[in-house]
Amino acid sequence: MANAGLALFDLAPDSPARRALAQIELGARRAGELADQLLTYSGKARTDVRPVNMSTLVEEMAELIRAGVSKNADLRCELDPHVPAVAADATQLRQVVLNLITNAAEALGEERGSGTVRTGVAEPDPVHRTPVIPSGEGPTGPCAFVEVADSGPGIDAAIQQRMFEQFFTTKFAWRGLGLAVVLGIVRGHSGALEVESTLGKGSRFRVLLPPAPFPVAVAPAPNAPAATAPLPGGATVLLVDDEPSVRDVSAQVLQRLGLTVLSAADGVEAQRLFRQYADTIDVVLLDMTMPGLDGDSVLRRLRAIRPRARVVLMSGFSKQDAAARVDAGDLAGFLHKPFGVQELREAVGNALLRPS
Repeated sequence: MANAGLALFDLAPDSPARRALAQIELGARRAGELADQLLTYSGKARTDVRPVNMSTLVEEMAELIRAGVSKNADLRCELDPHVPAVAADATQLRQVVLNLITNAAEALGEERGSGTVRTGVAEPDPVHRTPVIPSGEGPTGPCAFVEVADSGPGIDAAIQQRMFEQFFTTKFAWRGLGLAVVLGIVRGHSGALEVESTLGKGSRFRVLLPPAPFPVAVAPAPNAPAATAPLPGGATVLLVDDEPSVRDVSAQVLQRLGLTVLSAADGVEAQRLFRQYADTIDVVLLDMTMPGLDGDSVLRRLRAIRPRARVVLMSGFSKQDAAARVDAGDLAGFLHKPFGVQELREAVGNALLRPS
């Protein structure tokens, strides 16, 4: 992902290659998110709750959604531009939409039919739709919703009662694990999940989430620094990572941002460099998982040399899980792998603003 971002440094603003690189970066990001979903099954998924606009999320997924259904199916997106933001993990919401689309596609098969993805505002309606989550556990009042409907054969009452059980399946190839994941994610977001299905007339799944209790972050101003804009101050960064590819591309990006970089391939080298240049190193980027001295051991030794060192932890684990595995103390930041140029720039820039 950072390699694609690095290539942008040398492209003109109007270069047609920018669009292709942006797609490569997006694909890499989605691959990382897929790995996170595998962690969901093991109970170790990261949760990154932020304001999410459901209409924007579905719009960004449009091509991926259409790729998931038969060419014989007419798929429409009906998106409410005024839907309120919800407090959610965008990656998990994408998984909800994709799993529901998968089920709609399986219901339609290769037959001609139609599917609809809608967003909007509504209150939970346990009278006209079957609530999967007991009404006392879900939200009340107006909620933002995303809904997936299909014109397939419908689902009989017996299957409706069991289709959210893990590993439940039928001859129609309903994938119980996919729907179980949907239910788990919706429950984790304190939402509601409703089903409406009639044999011979199709099915409709609706996910409702309460509006975000905090304000939506505004878009960056036109004069906000770009991902490739140099960072001020000519600071020095100690980069510690045992993966040569991560270390090399990250160092190149940091240098292009105007920073001096000291690179270490392991904890022993990191300790030596930090001891030698302790007075000039402004930020340490530290990988958590390394052979020999791991991130926790290195962090303790660096703080023994300089207690208020600015350390940004890098890991493929969630922020919470990573912090539990090290003596995190007062970390200057966290970078979740894989990361791009913008994330790297923001992490270092924010760390530099902290007192040392």
